[in-house]
Amino acid sequence: MTVDPAEAQRRLVRDIRGSGRPESDIVPPANWPVLQGSLCHLRVLVEEDAPLWRGAEDDWQFVADPNKEFYGPGRDVSIEMEIRRRRVAWALGGGLRHWGIWTTPGADLAGGVALRPAGLGGSVPLTAVTWVVWQQFYSVDFAAEVLRLAASWALENLPPADVVVLLPETASVDEQVLAAAGFAFDGPPNPWEAGRIRFRFQGPRV
Repeated sequence: MTVDPAEAQRRLVRDIRGSGRPESDIVPPANWPVLQGSLCHLRVLVEEDAPLWRGAEDDWQFVADPNKEFYGPGRDVSIEMEIRRRRVAWALGGGLRHWGIWTTPGADLAGGVALRPAGLGGSVPLTAVTWVVWQQFYSVDFAAEVLRLAASWALENLPPADVVVLLPETASVDEQVLAAAGFAFDGPPNPWEAGRIRFRFQGPRV
């Protein structure tokens, strides 16, 4: 979905009012990264994408998304409001960085992936990756490329931190995806990560 840049800027100014931040602090949407892979590309969602998200989501996403991106079917939270919140985070350089996942070739919305601060791993800051890929688009190679694109961008563009995936011990996530994306099991977890397991990004696989 393409939105006029002036309209996108107007919406950001609207949503940022009351934050105490001047308009000069806004990073314009034209400067937000689009990450291109061979199977998918990552682009920040706009409000007009909400019907695509709502129409594609299904219960299966909870298997791939233990962190409940957009809270899943039947929730009361407005998808449009969640997209606006994520766009404000991009505009103000906040800790949450979220993209929609789009198929390549084509442009079907296939899910979402996010980066967010996750405390410390020992003395090293952690950036956690969370994601959902809907069932009709899911494959090991596709999901692995999503994680690899987001994790590689984080290493190159965010303040120094280890990039990790934190999962509940009961999560049925395909570890083939994590291995193919360049993540390796990293334990034992910190005390505050009780009940979860941690995988650390080792760098892109070639």
